[in-house]
Amino acid sequence: MENSTFIIAEMACSHEGDIGLAKSIIDGAHNAGADAVQLQIWSLKNMMSPKRKEFELLQRLQFSREQWRELVSYTRTKYPKMAIYVCAYEHSTIEFIDSLAIDGFKLNSSDLSNPLVLEKVAHTGKPINLSVGASSIGEIGFAVEKIQSRSISTITLMYGHQSFPTKPVNVHMSHMAKLKEPF
Repeated sequence: MENSTFIIAEMACSHEGDIGLAKSIIDGAHNAGADAVQLQIWSLKNMMSPKRKEFELLQRLQFSREQWRELVSYTRTKYPKMAIYVCAYEHSTIEFIDSLAIDGFKLNSSDLSNPLVLEKVAHTGKPINLSVGASSIGEIGFAVEKIQSRSISTITLMYGHQSFPTKPVNVHMSHMAKLKEPF
């Protein structure tokens, strides 16, 4: 796969808590030629206080573990060549996510300084995509060093700008060149 583009279709919460819609999104990812689908799995009670205004909305979007198993099985059965990556948001679900026999993890830039999440994901030995768009070189270095000290996992840095929609002038693609040398 060297020198080729690997396309990841990120489902995020666009399934709106509907398993049928989630399957349609997986179908659409495959039909569009994506190499992988990326899911987001979390345990809301371990991620955020119920007093936060977003809690109720995220509670409606959260799938059960049985539903996640169903979606992974659906993907594996219907599209065996499509990889499955999962964005982990907190440490308590990492073991469950790994039990799904996924192909890799994605971590948000907010977790690059979270040693517990980094260590747990590193121990799986699976490839890790690190979002680094909102991170300093020091934070990225900390995460890479923490993972490499515990694992031989392949690490890919994913750079993106944190605004939607992003104006081309704000992308700062030159920042990627700055990341190339140290990493």
